[in-house]
Amino acid sequence: MNRRKVLLTGILLCGLAAASFSSNSCAIETFRSPLIQTQEVLEEKVKTKPLLVGIEGAFVSGYVIHNLTAKIAYQLGLAQSADKSNYKKHLMYIEKVHENGNKIILLGYSAGCDAVRKLAKDCEKRNINIDLMIFLDPTYLAWLPPKKISRNVRKVICYKSNNDGLIEGRALERKDFESQETSFENYKLKKTDHWNLPKNKELFEKLEQDIKEKIEE
Repeated sequence: MNRRKVLLTGILLCGLAAASFSSNSCAIETFRSPLIQTQEVLEEKVKTKPLLVGIEGAFVSGYVIHNLTAKIAYQLGLAQSADKSNYKKHLMYIEKVHENGNKIILLGYSAGCDAVRKLAKDCEKRNINIDLMIFLDPTYLAWLPPKKISRNVRKVICYKSNNDGLIEGRALERKDFESQETSFENYKLKKTDHWNLPKNKELFEKLEQDIKEKIEE
C-alpha cells in the first residue's frame, strides 16, 4: 500500500469514526461504568488475581472496552485495566501478575488490536507469556501491512463482525504469527457491524466463557 492510499485510508477511518460517534445507533459509550476498577483496587487485585487488559480502538471510542472488560472482570473476579491508546501503562500490572503466577489476558478492539500486539511484544522482552489474546474486529490486519504476533502468546481468539461495511477487521491467518505453536481461532458474530460489536450480547457471553475456561486451565 503506497503513502497516498495509507493517508486516504486514515482520513476515511477518522471520518467514519467521527460519524459513528455522533450516531444514536452506534455502540460508542461515553460514560464510565462504576465497575471500572480504581488504581487502588487494581493494585490490590493484581497481587492475587488474574489480569484482564482492554485497549480501545480510535480515540473517539469512549469507554466501550473499558466497560466491557470491567463487566467481565466483575463477573469473574479479575483484576482489570483499560486504556484508549497508552498500552505501556499496563506493564507494571502485568509484571506484578506474572510474579504471582496468575493468568494474563489481553483484549483489543479495532485499531486497539495492534496496541495489544505491541504490548505482548514488550512482555516478550520481559520473558512474560500471554495466556490469551482477544481481538475484536482487528482493523490493522485489514488496512495496514501487519507485523506478526509474538511467540510468547499462547492463544488468540478473533471475533469478527458479520457486516460487510467500510470498517471491518480481517480474520487471523497462520502467517500472522511468529510461532507455529500459537493456537488461534476466528469467530464471526451474526447481525452486528464494527461499531456495535463490543456491545453484542452473544459476544459478551462467549467472551466470558472463553476467559473463564482459560483461567481455570
